[in-house]
Amino acid sequence: MNKQILSEEFRRMQKLANIPLVENTIQEEENLLEKYKEKIDQLRSEFIIDLKSNLKGVKKLSKEDQKKLSKIVRNLTFTVDDIF
Repeated sequence: MNKQILSEEFRRMQKLANIPLVENTIQEEENLLEKYKEKIDQLRSEFIIDLKSNLKGVKKLSKEDQKKLSKIVRNLTFTVDDIF
């Protein structure tokens, strides 16, 4: 990503997190990135736990719905892993 896109994304994340918009510094960007990385990791862990606890329900889904769910999980996992 070029510097302008990163700067725009940083400002957008600050606004979403209700963090006052300030001059961008590398440290602030790293802190915000780490914060969201931790949240994404936490959501992934919670999702895996929930999926495992509902495994019987997942197995009862139609083959088509199982394929859709599998595709969603695969796409999210690849996207998150590719970014971090």
